[in-house]
Amino acid sequence: GISEWQGWVLGEEEVIIHIKASCVFTIDIEVMTWASIYTFDTADTYSNGLSDVVLGNVIKKLSLPRDEIVVMTKVYRVVGRTPSEKLSKPGVRPDELGYVNQRGLSRKVRMLAPVDLLHYLIRHR
Repeated sequence: GISEWQGWVLGEEEVIIHIKASCVFTIDIEVMTWASIYTFDTADTYSNGLSDVVLGNVIKKLSLPRDEIVVMTKVYRVVGRTPSEKLSKPGVRPDELGYVNQRGLSRKVRMLAPVDLLHYLIRHR
């Protein structure tokens, strides 16, 4: 994502370093293998979707085995139109900014969020 959204957000190069570090060398009785962590916890609001775009780019760059990856996402908050837009700040009223019916746990939000996640993961910058 981008740190303008929140200070703790990592850029793509840092994400690559962390995902590479998640690969740990393990010794099996007969064979030495790499065991990797391929479970990612995201939220559609992290950098307003850009963090999922970064994750998709990293998965592609590192040639991670897509059939072994689990991506979990959370929904509820409004996803902004730009990566740096902060809609969760006190005093911000998303409905007044044109984000009507784009938050919460309605059926619409819960059904569209996984589709949006897939779009973010395959979008390339």
